[in-house]
Amino acid sequence: MIFSKLTPRENKVAALLLEGKTNKEIGNALNITESTAKFHMRNIIAKYGDGEFQPTFYTRMSARNALAKLAGTLIENEEII
Repeated sequence: MIFSKLTPRENKVAALLLEGKTNKEIGNALNITESTAKFHMRNIIAKYGDGEFQPTFYTRMSARNALAKLAGTLIENEEII
């Protein structure tokens, strides 16, 4: 699944998040620091958040739920490439 508004790295982070990975696990999988994984998460939420998530404070579960909800919406609107 590729989200059209995300960079290639953000797409990789989003895919791992949807698999249930933590920021630390995402960092390890992509050979980046946990802080960098969090940076990408903030960017993802800023681009696709629906206003109920603050980019500087969110839980992994809320971010995953937001992306899952978004994925369903984008599939319906054919916005996923």
